[in-house]
Amino acid sequence: MEYTVVIIKPVAYLSGYSDEIKKIILEKDDHPEIDRDLHIAREKIVRLSERQACRLTPEISRENSSYKFVEYMMRSDVHVLLVCGRNAVFEMVRSAGYIDPEKSGSNTIRGKFGANALHNAVYVSDSFETAKKDASIFFSKSLLEKILRAARKGKPDIVLLKKCLVV
Repeated sequence: MEYTVVIIKPVAYLSGYSDEIKKIILEKDDHPEIDRDLHIAREKIVRLSERQACRLTPEISRENSSYKFVEYMMRSDVHVLLVCGRNAVFEMVRSAGYIDPEKSGSNTIRGKFGANALHNAVYVSDSFETAKKDASIFFSKSLLEKILRAARKGKPDIVLLKKCLVV
């Protein structure tokens, strides 16, 4: 089991899409060979500081397009989700779709709620290393260690999450 970070971006959050996006995240896959069992272990509404927003994207400078991302992410509250489950990073990248919503299928989060590559509804950690870095921005080290420690012991996801939620 692993965790990943999903951030519902400003326009999607302000448009009231959080519940619909969470529903998509928690949906079971229709394919019997895919064991999709994701859970939202923690969630919070935050207003990102410049420092937090910069940590979400590499090689920021005020002159490049990445700074537009930083400015956009700081413009209003965002909804941060810590999503746990088997292959959580892969499953969330798949569910989110391509960065450009026009290239994403209508069955993806970005395909349903995104407008363009910047206003694409969600930020999703794209690797486990990125997920660890992103999670450390928003969630306590002790919570993240608890999740990984329980996963190494082979505890079932639902039992693990119930224990994690009692902090």
